[in-house]
Amino acid sequence: KHALDWAFEQWVSICGVRVEYTETAADAQVLVGSRRIDGSQGILAECELPGEGVRVVHLWLDTGEAWLTELSSMARGVSVLIVLWHELGQLLPPA
Repeated sequence: KHALDWAFEQWVSICGVRVEYTETAADAQVLVGSRRIDGSQGILAECELPGEGVRVVHLWLDTGEAWLTELSSMARGVSVLIVLWHELGQLLPPA
């Protein structure tokens, strides 16, 4: 959850989006999870784009990646912080 909090905080500070965690998936507008996409060094994550009639969008991180939870060194893996920040940005409504 730390990485997700960090990524959401970046968007809150940039554009003032409001983030609220829910107790159940049934109440959520964004569901974040992980699954095998294509393995290491390929597609890092994927998300559905919001659109008309879409109530819940899903964001998945590839379980085949060597995820890092720090920004300091990305020499041996991929920063989950940066990838979540990027993916969440695609879910924001246009200004």
